[in-house]
Amino acid sequence: MRNTHIICFVFLLFNTHKIKGLTIVYIQDILVLNAYQNKGIASELLQRILNKYKNVRQKVLLTEEASGVRYFYEKNGFESCDQGLLVAFAKMN
Repeated sequence: MRNTHIICFVFLLFNTHKIKGLTIVYIQDILVLNAYQNKGIASELLQRILNKYKNVRQKVLLTEEASGVRYFYEKNGFESCDQGLLVAFAKMN
């Protein structure tokens, strides 16, 4: 048996409505091992998710502000709520 390990992980949550079906995809924690970063793995995974759920109106992502994070999501088509027409709120404990 080959040695295998997880190099990338993403956690998805969904909001569904009885009549409308899937209405929101929440994307959280796209994590890639350091040795595999900057190889397009997270972008490929994110694009596959966006393509699979392209008919869902809202894709919501909440992440930390860190070096490179904003650039990564903007290059993958996300718009920061502090720069666009949306507003976002969070309560942290």
